[in-house]
Amino acid sequence: MIINIRHAAEADISLLVQISKQTFYDAFHDNNSSQESFEKYLAEAFTINKIRSEFEQPISLFLLAENEDGKTVAYTKLRWDNRRDELMPSTNYIEVERIYVLKDYWRMGVGRFMMNEITDLARKRQYEYVCLSVYEENSSAIRFYEQLDFQAIGKVVFELGDVIEYDILMIKNVTQTFLSGI
Repeated sequence: MIINIRHAAEADISLLVQISKQTFYDAFHDNNSSQESFEKYLAEAFTINKIRSEFEQPISLFLLAENEDGKTVAYTKLRWDNRRDELMPSTNYIEVERIYVLKDYWRMGVGRFMMNEITDLARKRQYEYVCLSVYEENSSAIRFYEQLDFQAIGKVVFELGDVIEYDILMIKNVTQTFLSGI
């Protein structure tokens, strides 16, 4: 499968709302502590106004992953506002706030491809680290990020509606060059 990554444009805001809602629902509808809080979060976090506001922030960037037919199959939201400074070993980092793949494309390498693109983008922009947070009970996602050389460094709060949950904050140093075969 061929995947192309592009920067989202203002014309993509409706698409971002749709894919955000669908991918978050698929990822967490069976794995949350309160269905009521989950539904509340889903209804509030992914509105046109909310996504437009996030899109217009100068500290964020949305990327879309499209297959060879031009269908959007995944997206990510990056931010660089240093909101994780207290846990990070350096203030020179970019955060992957969201990265989600449509369910029909799970386990097809889309997430790995996107993370490689994010790492390349971080290097080009001269960031030292990429960080992300992952739900502490999502063991398959944690293993995935560990395979990509991310390391857990702490926990952060995630408010799912009225429920407080915890995510593991993970980082990857993108300035190190890894040599294979040595």
